[in-house]
Amino acid sequence: MSADFQQLSVSLSQQGRLVQLVLDHGKVNELGGAQLRELDRLVELLESVQPRALITSSHKLSARERPIISAGADVHERRGWGEDRVLQHLRFQRRIMG
Repeated sequence: MSADFQQLSVSLSQQGRLVQLVLDHGKVNELGGAQLRELDRLVELLESVQPRALITSSHKLSARERPIISAGADVHERRGWGEDRVLQHLRFQRRIMG
């Protein structure tokens, strides 16, 4: 299933109804539009089998060695976007992450 979600860079493992998702994207799992769209598709897919999901990360904070699920948005992709496009993207982010 991971091959279907290459932009998100997620590894999946399942044991019964427990599904573990390990994010490994960019320096700190920054989530741009492509990653949010794949996360949305992945959540829809997982909802169809109603698992219990555990989301973890391969990234660590060096000082504390705690996992970083996501440090936030990929702000670099917003270069050149107009205000309307940014607001549309922010609404999309909030829907996916809310």
